[in-house]
Parts: sequence; structure tokens; C-alpha cells
Amino acid sequence: MKTRFFIPICILLFSCTTLFAQKKQDKNTVKYVKVDEANHTKEYIAYNKRNKETSIRTVYQYDDSNNRIKRTTYMWNNSKREWVEARRYEYINNKDNQLAYIVYTKWDKDTNRWADKSELLIHLYDKDGKFVAIQKVEMNSQDNSLLSLK
Repeated sequence: MKTRFFIPICILLFSCTTLFAQKKQDKNTVKYVKVDEANHTKEYIAYNKRNKETSIRTVYQYDDSNNRIKRTTYMWNNSKREWVEARRYEYINNKDNQLAYIVYTKWDKDTNRWADKSELLIHLYDKDGKFVAIQKVEMNSQDNSLLSLK
């Protein structure tokens, strides 16, 4: 009997603690949004009020049909006082305007350019156009070859 009463109370207390912690974190983060309809871009910048630091910037690019075609994430380099590329996602739709491919590439800090190796996520659909699965493939942009199939 005591166990039936004790477990729900513990779950309730844990849920309240989690919600409180999440709200406190959200209060300390401010997101700045800039929309440039002429260039089909949206830019989000996260700013931490507690330590007064900007941490992450994400730029989304869209085509004329408002399909997302690219997402680039930048991290703030405090010592250089500039945004540094971190990762990029490129989105490619099929003829039915469904997401067909996502190309994920990391920024190579050593060469100061996008890495040669990327991940290709292939979205597979059945003959009725229903999503079935994602197939992950590694690519090498230097010779446009597939490195491994997973």
C-alpha cells in the first residue's frame, strides 16, 4: 500500500523538478530571429543571459517553394570574436517534393574549410510515396565516391 502511494509521489516530484529546471534554462536563453524573405533565409542566434555570451547561430536557406535547402550552424569563438562554421546540412527533394537526401558535413578546423568526408542520408519511400526508411552512406567529396554503406 505504501509503495502504491510512494511511487506516484516520486514521479510527480521528479516531473516538477524537471519542468522547473527546463523553465529556468529557457529563461536564461534568448533567441534572436532574423528573417530575410528576399534571400529566403532565416537566422537564429542563441544568447545566454546568465553569462552574457552568444553561443550558437543557425542559418536556414529555402527555395522559392519554401522548401528548406540548407542549414548551416556556427559556433561563437570568444577569443577571435567571430562566428566559426561548425556543421552544414543540405536538403534535396525528389520530384514529388518529398525529402530525398540530406548531406551532413562538418567544418574542418585544421584546414579551415568543409571536410572532405560527408554523410549522405537517403530517405526511402514505397510506391505509394510513404516514408519507409533512411539509409546512411559516407561520401568523399574529393573523388565523389561512396566510402561505406551502413
